[in-house]
Parts: sequence; C-alpha cells; structure tokens
Amino acid sequence: MIAKKKLSRIMCLVPALAVAAAAAHLVSVVEGETSGANAVPQAVLAPEKPACQAAAPADIVREYYDTGEVKSVFRIKNGLRNGPAYHFFRDGDLKGAENWIGDVRDGRFAMFFDGGGLRCMGVMKADKLDGRVCYFTADRTLKFIETYENGASVGREYK
Repeated sequence: MIAKKKLSRIMCLVPALAVAAAAAHLVSVVEGETSGANAVPQAVLAPEKPACQAAAPADIVREYYDTGEVKSVFRIKNGLRNGPAYHFFRDGDLKGAENWIGDVRDGRFAMFFDGGGLRCMGVMKADKLDGRVCYFTADRTLKFIETYENGASVGREYK
C-alpha cells in the first residue's frame, strides 16, 4: 500500500515539473519566437501533417486586461480555438495552460498560484475533467488526487 501511494505521488509530480518547466518555452512558440537556444521545436505545438493535407493558417490572439497587460494568448484556426492557450496574472506570471481542439478544451492542463507554484494539473476530454487531477498546496506539496469520469468526481485520495 505504501509503495502504491509513493508511486501515485511520483506520477503526479513528474508531469507537474515538466509542465512548469515547459510552459514558458511553449508560450514563446505560440508568440512566434521560435529561434534561440531555448526555443521549442514547432512540432511540439502542432505535429506535422501529411503533405497531402492543406494546412489552414492559424491566427494568434492576445487578450488584454483593461490596464494593458496580456491576459491570455491562444490560437484560432478556422474560427475555432485550436492548440495551446496560456492565461496570465496581471504581473505576467503564468496563471494556466490548456489545450484546445475545435473550440473545446481537450488534453493536458495546468493551473498555477499567483506568485508561482502549481495549483493543479490533469487532463480534460471534450471540455470535461477526465482521469486523475493532482491538486497542490501553495507551499508546493501534493494535497490530494481526485479521479474524474466524464466530468464527475468518482474518488479522492488524500496525501
């Protein structure tokens, strides 16, 4: 039982560290800053499509707070949100990151505390929480893991 709890904690922390470390790099890719030593290859954002498919252009959209700071950055393709989206606090720190497919949140997401630190991370499918979502405290320790099926909670493990 103890080994299973340790494994659960590791399974949440390893992706959490990867999400936190990669978020800044992916924001620069969304913004079009693909050069430099720390740039993430474009394939990370959108896997290459076969040559026979015509790729529609994607527009980068930036939303701003009324005081002028960037609130969010995301891509619009064919009139729908597609790809990664990033939300920011007024001070510029990352508030959240998520993936969109056809104007629906689908894929990994992460939310951060104001001032840094991962708040929660997990997966959404068709705009609903799915699978295990890890929740953290402000001091960066794992608080609990909640399991979801089709958006509804089906269990919680406290750490």
